Amino acid sequence: MSNRNLYNELDRMVKKAFNEKLTTSKITPTMTTPIYESIEDYTLKTGKRFRQTKADKEAGLSREESFAKMYGSEPTNQNSSHD
Repeated sequence: MSNRNLYNELDRMVKKAFNEKLTTSKITPTMTTPIYESIEDYTLKTGKRFRQTKADKEAGLSREESFAKMYGSEPTNQNSSHD
């Protein structure tokens, strides 16, 4: 096989591999590990108080629900431990 044929064959193989990978891959951004585990963890790590967005306030979300929406953690009911 000549150098030119080898180059053409390798070029074809690489293009085919990339085309197959790019057309079959479905990249969906997901957050598997929350950055912050809770509002308290957020405050501890950032030194700032978590603030809801205006849209979340208008939607009637609690701070915990807003935090869970933003950072992907489960909302915790802090009042349940005081029963």
